[in-house]
Amino acid sequence: MRLGLKRSAMLVVTAFCSAILFSFQNCAPVKFEGVEQASKVVNQSIPGSAVVTAGDTDTFPPLKLVFVVDNSGTMQINQINLSSAFGKMFEGSNASNLTPFESTAYLFNTSQKSIDKNNVLFAKVPSISPFELNGRTYADLMGMRGTTTTQGLLAGDLAGYAAKLEDKAGLKTVNYIPAPVVGIKQAGSLATVSLGVSKTQDGSVADFAKEFRDRIAILDPARSAIDSGTLSGILDPIVDKESGLCALARVMKNNENFVPKGSVAAFVVVSDENDADPSGSACIDQVADYQSTEDYIDGRCEQDRTVLSYRPLNTNPASASCNVSYNVGFNYSYTYSIPTTIVTYYTKARSYERPQSTVTYRNYMNQQTIPQTLVKYFTFSYTYELKQTEVTYFKQTAPCPMRDGVCTGPATYQSYKTNLEGDFADNCSTFVSGRLPSGALYSESGYLPSCKTAAPLAKSGTCPNSPNVQNCVKVYSSAANETATLAGVLGSQTCVQFATGKLPSNAVYNDAGKTPTCVDATQVLAVTEGKCPSSTNCVDSFSAPKTAVITGAKQFCDTNVVGKLGANAVYNNDGGYKPTCVAATSKKITQESGECPATLDPNAMVTCVNAPKGPLTKTLEYAPTAGQTCEAFGKLPSDAYLGNASYPVSCASGTPVNKSTTGSISYANLSLTSDPALSSCSDAIVTKVKSDKNLTAYDKVSCTVTSYNKGATSYSGMCSTASTNAVCNVATKKGCTDSQVAAGDQYLAEVSELWSGAFDCNTACSATSFCAAKPGTVGQNYYACRVTAAPPEVKKVFTQELASNMAVCPTGQNLVKTKGPYKTSGTKTRYVAGTLSESGDPAALSKYIRNRSQEIFGEELPSVSVFVRQPGDSLGTNGSLGTAYNEFADAMGGQKRSVLSNADGYATALVDLGTMVREKLNRSLFAKEVGSGQKIIRVYHRKQGTTDWGSPLPKTEWSASGGTVTLSSGFDFEYGDEFKIDFQ
Repeated sequence: MRLGLKRSAMLVVTAFCSAILFSFQNCAPVKFEGVEQASKVVNQSIPGSAVVTAGDTDTFPPLKLVFVVDNSGTMQINQINLSSAFGKMFEGSNASNLTPFESTAYLFNTSQKSIDKNNVLFAKVPSISPFELNGRTYADLMGMRGTTTTQGLLAGDLAGYAAKLEDKAGLKTVNYIPAPVVGIKQAGSLATVSLGVSKTQDGSVADFAKEFRDRIAILDPARSAIDSGTLSGILDPIVDKESGLCALARVMKNNENFVPKGSVAAFVVVSDENDADPSGSACIDQVADYQSTEDYIDGRCEQDRTVLSYRPLNTNPASASCNVSYNVGFNYSYTYSIPTTIVTYYTKARSYERPQSTVTYRNYMNQQTIPQTLVKYFTFSYTYELKQTEVTYFKQTAPCPMRDGVCTGPATYQSYKTNLEGDFADNCSTFVSGRLPSGALYSESGYLPSCKTAAPLAKSGTCPNSPNVQNCVKVYSSAANETATLAGVLGSQTCVQFATGKLPSNAVYNDAGKTPTCVDATQVLAVTEGKCPSSTNCVDSFSAPKTAVITGAKQFCDTNVVGKLGANAVYNNDGGYKPTCVAATSKKITQESGECPATLDPNAMVTCVNAPKGPLTKTLEYAPTAGQTCEAFGKLPSDAYLGNASYPVSCASGTPVNKSTTGSISYANLSLTSDPALSSCSDAIVTKVKSDKNLTAYDKVSCTVTSYNKGATSYSGMCSTASTNAVCNVATKKGCTDSQVAAGDQYLAEVSELWSGAFDCNTACSATSFCAAKPGTVGQNYYACRVTAAPPEVKKVFTQELASNMAVCPTGQNLVKTKGPYKTSGTKTRYVAGTLSESGDPAALSKYIRNRSQEIFGEELPSVSVFVRQPGDSLGTNGSLGTAYNEFADAMGGQKRSVLSNADGYATALVDLGTMVREKLNRSLFAKEVGSGQKIIRVYHRKQGTTDWGSPLPKTEWSASGGTVTLSSGFDFEYGDEFKIDFQ
C-alpha cells in the first residue's frame, strides 16, 4: 500500500512516537545484562542491500511513545486530563495525524527510588519482572493487581520497577528491572500480558485510546492500599520520591525492550513536582555482594574497524562531471570608534530680593433668620418568619491516612446538626449541596446528610423577596412620638405635602389615622461669608480683621491687593474697611534663569545681581567640523551665554566611543576585483559601510568577514574546464572551486567506507566480502586503494565478570579491562547513569538519557514534551517548579508545558508534539532486511521513473539507526522515489 502524499523534506510535518504491543506468551524471560551500546552481532561481515520506496507503508519505522506519569496523591486531575487528550494525536490534518503508522505507547510511573535490600520496605517491592508474567493464571495476576485497591504486588502499578534477587556462583545481586503498567487479558484460565498499548497501521484509534486510558486508571493515587500501621500508602516512601528522569533512564538502559534502534521515539513526562533525584543517586541498576574466592573484572568487548578508501569505476567515462562551488556574498562585522567632544558653557542666571507686604483686611459677612417647622410623625416596621430545615450531617475526623497531602484511607466520623434557611421539599441532598460547614460530607456512603422541618425563625425589618418568607406583617408605632425640625414655612401646604421626602425612610405619610402634624418652630440665626442674597430676613456685616502676606511693596497696596485676598474680601473702603499694607521681610530668589532687567520694577524686585550657572559640561559624539565654532557645534540650551568673553563656550576632546554594526553584502551589489581577506574587509567594503551608515568622522576602523553565502552549480555530460570558468568568471561569484572528473577518466572521486575488522588492501576482499563480483569495487581493481585504522566499536560493556572467565567476549572481539581484578569481598553499586551518578553530577540522569539517545538514534533524538509546574504557576499541595524536567526538555530540544493545563491544553501540546514526530516519520525509511547488529553503510536515491542510481548520497544527507534511514531536512524527494540501502 502506498500513501498518496507528496513528500518533500521542506514539509513542516511531524509525527509522534508510539510503542509496539509486547505479548510474551510462550517466550522465555528476558535477562537484562550490562549492554551499553551495540547489541549482539549477527552476520556482521556479510553485506546486504535493500530497495525501498518512499511512501510505502511497509517502509515506515515503528513508533515508540513513552509516557512517564507521576502517580503521587495530588495527580488525579492531571492524569484525567492526559487520558482525555491522548487520542488527539491521531486526529487532525496530515501534518500531525499519526493514524497511518504502527504505534505503541508505554506507560511508566515516577516511583523509581531504588530500595535497599536491608530496608524493611524491600519485602513489599514487587519481585517478579514484567517479562516473567506470561503463562500465569488470570486470577493470579488480577489478585496481585487488586480490583478496588492496588496492592503494589505487580511491578509498574505502584513501584515503577521490579527488584529481583539472584545468587549465582557466590555473587549475590539485586537487579532493578524497569516496569511499565502492563495490560492483562484473559485467555482461558491463563493470562496474556502486554508491556505496551499497540495499534496497527490504520488500526482503531478509539480502541487504542481506550486501552491507554485503562492503564492510566491503574495509576489513580486513590487506588493505593493503606498500611494499617502508618495509615499511609503501602509504598509511599517510593511513590512520594518522584523521578521521571530515572524512569526514562531505565528505559534507555534497556532500550531493546522499549525503544530499539530503527524506531522513532518520543517521551512525555507529566508531574506536578520537580524530579527528586536528577543526579540518579537513588536510581540504581544493580547492587552486587561478592562472597566467593575468585576475583572479578569490569571491562568491555571491542571490535576492530578499518576505513577502506578507493576510487570507484566511472560507468560513463566518455563524459565529464563537475561540481562548482562559489560564494555569492558574505556577512561582515564592522567595528568603529568615533571621537567625542566635551563642551563647557554657562547659562544665564540672576539672584534678587522680591518685596512682600502684610495686608490687613476684612471679609463681607451676612446674618439671616431662617423659619422652621416642627413635624410629628408615626413610624412603621415589618415582622416575618423564615422557614427552616434542621440538617444532620457528618464530618470525617483524624487520624486520616494521607498520600502526598491527599486523604486515601478509612477514618472515623462524627455527626453534627445545623439549621438551614428554607424548606428541603423532600430532596435533602439537593437542598444541602454546598451549604454545610467546611469538612461536611455530602456523598460518602453511610454518611449522607438528613433533613427535617424545623420551627420557623421570627425576624423583623424589611421583608426579603424570598419564597422562604411567610407571615409578613406591617407594624406601626403606637403614637406620633417621632419629631423632626424642618427648615421652611408651612404656608398653604398640608403637613404631608411639606414633609414628604424629608422624614426618615420608615416615616408614615398617608396611612389612615397615621398622618404627620406640623406647627411653627423657633427661627434660626445663620451667619455666613458674603453679601446677603436677594431674600428677606438678612443683614450685611463685616468680619473681624484678617491678614495675608502678598508679593509687592506696601506703597502699591491699592493696586496689589485686588484679586489676591479671596472672593469675599472688602477692597473699596466699604464701611470704612479699606485694606492697609505694611512692609514684610523680602523673599530671596537665587539662581533663577535669565538676566536682571536694565530697570528694576520696585513692586517686583528690590535688588538684582547677575550670577551665571556654570561651568556646565555635556559630552557630544564627534568633533566640530572644519570651520565650525564650538558654539555652533555644542547644541547649547536657549539660556546659554554665546559670544560672551566673561562666560565663554569651549570644546575639548573626550574619550572615544566604540560602536559596531553587522550586515550582509551580495557580490551582485558590490563591484570587487577579489574576495576580501578573512582578517578584515577591503577598503571598498569599509567605504560602503561608511556610506550606508552616513558616518563622517572615524578614529579607527575594523571590519571582519564572519561567513560566506554559498552557492553551487553541478554539470554532467559535456562538462569541461570551460564550463567551470563560465561560472567562476562571473563577477557576482567569488572564491570558486571545482571538483571535476575530466572526460575519459576511468575512475570517479575517492569514496570511503567503514568496515568491521582489521585488514589491508590485499586482504580487503576476504575481510569485507566486497569482491570482484560487484563492478567498480576494490576487489575488481584496487585503484588508489588505502586503509586507515578507525576507532574500535564497543560491542558490550560488563561489570562483575569472573576474572577466570575467558569467554567474556565472542571470538573476533578484543577484551579491554577497565577495572580490576578486584577482590570478591564487598559490595558494588551500579547506577543506571553509570559514572555520571558515581561522580555526583547534579544532571546525571538528563545527560545519560541524551548520551544514550545519541548512541541509539544518532542525530534524530527522541521528541520530548514535559508537563510540569512552570514559573508563575501555583505550587499547590506539595508541588514544586519542574526545573530539572525543563532543563531536560531544553537539552533534548523539546517543549515545556504547564501541568496545570486543562484537557484542551494537554490536547494542544500532544498535537504539537505529534506534528514534530510526523515530520521525522515523513523523512524516515525502514529496511526490514537489516538485521540486529548490522549497520547501514551507503544510501542511493533515484527519482521515480528513472533507472540510474548514480553515486551514493553524501553522509551529510542522511543518518541511520538500526534499519531506519532518516533523510536530512534539506533533502528533496517525493513519495514514489526509490532508495537503495547497503548494509553490513
